Amino acid sequence: MRLIPPLNPLRAFESAARCGSISKAAEELHVTATAISRQVRILEEYLGVQLFVRKPSSLELSPAGRSYSVSLSRAFGEIARATGNLKSSSKEFRLSVRSYTTFMVKWLLPRLPTFQLENPDVHIRISTGFEPVDFENSDVDIWIRYGRGRWPGMRCQPVFYDRLRPFSAVLPKSDMAMLRTPESLFNQVLLRHSRRQDDWDDWFAHQGLVPPLNVHMLEFDDLALIFEAAASGLGIGITQEQYLLQDVRAGRFFWPFDAVLERSTGYFAVQPEAGRMKPEVKLFLDWLESESARAVR
Repeated sequence: MRLIPPLNPLRAFESAARCGSISKAAEELHVTATAISRQVRILEEYLGVQLFVRKPSSLELSPAGRSYSVSLSRAFGEIARATGNLKSSSKEFRLSVRSYTTFMVKWLLPRLPTFQLENPDVHIRISTGFEPVDFENSDVDIWIRYGRGRWPGMRCQPVFYDRLRPFSAVLPKSDMAMLRTPESLFNQVLLRHSRRQDDWDDWFAHQGLVPPLNVHMLEFDDLALIFEAAASGLGIGITQEQYLLQDVRAGRFFWPFDAVLERSTGYFAVQPEAGRMKPEVKLFLDWLESESARAVR
């Protein structure tokens, strides 16, 4: 049999030697300092060698302890690398996707069961936020962000481009009759997103109109609030056509006009150009491309 000491004493000694402190080793291994000291003494008794020179105010490695700790750290490092390689080569791929809450709720999540059925071994982590993603210092694999798709050093795959339309809750016939032309919106309360303040102006310009300064606007910092405000009858909103297709078909909202504003801005799946693309990332991007093509038909 190989001459291998008990593993718990080995871990305790290696941690204490590397950290240079019994208390720090205790924090690292989530045990008490007394437990670390006891495990180190067990190892010294097993080996018959003094590993630490204990002084009233310090703890120093003996020459034998210093040499032994170097070999142990190398061995534990090799175990950690082997474990990491084994986990990364397992069938359970992990994928982290980040985007805006509204995009996730109104577009991605309703389609995601299809991807999971086709790729049951890919475990997806979803996160949301407006803040820029630092790919080097985060676990995010794909960031779906809004813009023109031109970010240096990034691969940018389009998901869908802007198709903006005014929308409203389903109104009584008398009120719906008042929304016959785009100009009629000047007499309505318009719901505006604080991060997308040009949407209404651009849509009106596309109709050859300039809204008067006294148009009543209610402003929100979250598109989900605009959907709720419109559903409550507070006003007329404007949003991506893709977000409300199902709601319009279900009769929760309606489009007052056929006019659609198309722009070159839109949503893009972004990831760094540098480095090898993980297999699960390619799977997701290929699926996203097919879903995007299906969505515009």
